Amino acid sequence: MKIVKARLKGKEPTLAAPGERPQGEVVDLMERLRRSLEAAGGGSWKPARARKTTTRARKRRAA
Repeated sequence: MKIVKARLKGKEPTLAAPGERPQGEVVDLMERLRRSLEAAGGGSWKPARARKTTTRARKRRAA
């Protein structure tokens, strides 16, 4: 916005020299998820049982 205002006034805008970008921390998301689950008491995970098919569903598949 400063550039636009400077040009409207007829001045040459001055731009700041680009500095170094701050380096971000690389995070291992899966490790953080595992730690979070263990802390919440969900460390031992068991898969859900499959549902039994009903007689109606078996008849539909056979048809």
